[in-house]
Amino acid sequence: MTLTCTALSYEGEKDAKSIDIRTKQKVYFKILEYPKDKTVKYKNKIDFKCIVDAFPEVNITWFKDHEKITNDTNYNISKDSSTLTIKSMNTGLIGNYHVKIVNDYEAKDFPFKIAISGIDSPKIDKRTVIYYREIGQSIDLPCRY
Repeated sequence: MTLTCTALSYEGEKDAKSIDIRTKQKVYFKILEYPKDKTVKYKNKIDFKCIVDAFPEVNITWFKDHEKITNDTNYNISKDSSTLTIKSMNTGLIGNYHVKIVNDYEAKDFPFKIAISGIDSPKIDKRTVIYYREIGQSIDLPCRY
């Protein structure tokens, strides 16, 4: 951009000077919020956020166990990719996650773990019972837990 300054004297003389101004766009990359380890109750919905203030703009990608996550029956990723939503927590979603944030000048990666709560482990009765029957006879075995 060129700026010109024009001066006019009392005698009517005119003088002008021009200067070229070049601006550089400031490059910045600030992480405002990133996901952390979380235990999620069974069947609950939860959002994980990654909020970034950056120029140039960033690309945000979500991963579970090093596999890229896409929108499906378990997950929803917001249009700007800043939010990963687990629609209904189940045991298949337990694992190691990470979010990767990249622009032309910088890249950051934030790992986090998701665990589950609200599920009781089965209690198995480990007592041994011996049943005797003759060949050809049937037997009803109870299920103990």
